[in-house]
Amino acid sequence: MIDRISRIHTVKLFLLFLGLALFLSACSDLSLLAILDGEEGGRFTITEREVHLQASNEFTLTANGGVQPYAFRLENGVGQIDSTTGRFLAPAIVNGAVDVSVIAVDYT
Repeated sequence: MIDRISRIHTVKLFLLFLGLALFLSACSDLSLLAILDGEEGGRFTITEREVHLQASNEFTLTANGGVQPYAFRLENGVGQIDSTTGRFLAPAIVNGAVDVSVIAVDYT
């Protein structure tokens, strides 16, 4: 009789934890990554949409939201970018204006 009650209690606890897990997974603002401090929360965006630099100047792009770590890379154009920090260095010599596109991605 005690063994049967123990099994019923175990099944009830399992169903309770399963229900809790399903509930938490349905909540968009809660995730395992948030618990582990990897998630910034909200939609992933690059803060700066357009930046104008002179030759040899630098600028650090910033991203918000999504899941860290972020990664940056040049899509087209000239210059150098640090893939982990988003620090962009414009080329030393430029003939006129040059458009550069940078792509940033989050961990997801």
